[in-house]
Amino acid sequence: MAVLAPIMDDYFYTHSLISGLIADAVVLLGVITMIWARVTLGKNWSANVVLKEDHELIMTGPYAYVRHPIYSGVILIVLGLAIYSGSFAGYLLFVLFFFGAYYKAYKEEKLLLEHFSEKYILYKKKVKAIVPFIC
Repeated sequence: MAVLAPIMDDYFYTHSLISGLIADAVVLLGVITMIWARVTLGKNWSANVVLKEDHELIMTGPYAYVRHPIYSGVILIVLGLAIYSGSFAGYLLFVLFFFGAYYKAYKEEKLLLEHFSEKYILYKKKVKAIVPFIC
């Protein structure tokens, strides 16, 4: 770990009013996205990867833009924190969070594909997983 210590202490830029405002805006967008997604999901929400009784496939609200908007919101919050810090460690945490969310989304998708089959396949073709229009 001693080898990584100098790298982990590196900063890409110093914190400024502009970087702070950008970070705040990204965090706020993440929080709004998460709340909007959670409200839209309603009774279908669970912290665990499970299907609820009478589970519905939600494709409206933020789910019209990404299939996993709660994860998108968390990722935006972590990105905002990385922007605020300007540090290598902050951006490393962002990358780790991104891939962790993508992995959990992948696990959820297997279950949703099994349950909703063709309907979910069509939804996947139209809507990206985490980042609108990208992935």
